[in-house]
Amino acid sequence: MKKGTAPGRKYSLSIRQQQNIVRLNKEKNLSLQQLAEKYGVSHMTIYRLLKRNLGTAWKRGDCHEQVLNQQQAASQDQHPRIYSSYG
Repeated sequence: MKKGTAPGRKYSLSIRQQQNIVRLNKEKNLSLQQLAEKYGVSHMTIYRLLKRNLGTAWKRGDCHEQVLNQQQAASQDQHPRIYSSYG
């Protein structure tokens, strides 16, 4: 490996394509398969991209606001942790 190069596989989608996919998911609610066919990648690539950007698993019918509301509700349901100080 050359000095100064990052190890690992390169992304199959450019940053602009990734942004467009997230935007299309929010605005038009396209299925994973539709997005995958449009960009020439597998549906799992789209799933991982949306999961990484939305912070949760993608389900058809979920829009970005619904996902954020679910995350906020889940974080409010958690019990606060109690920390004790030693010493």
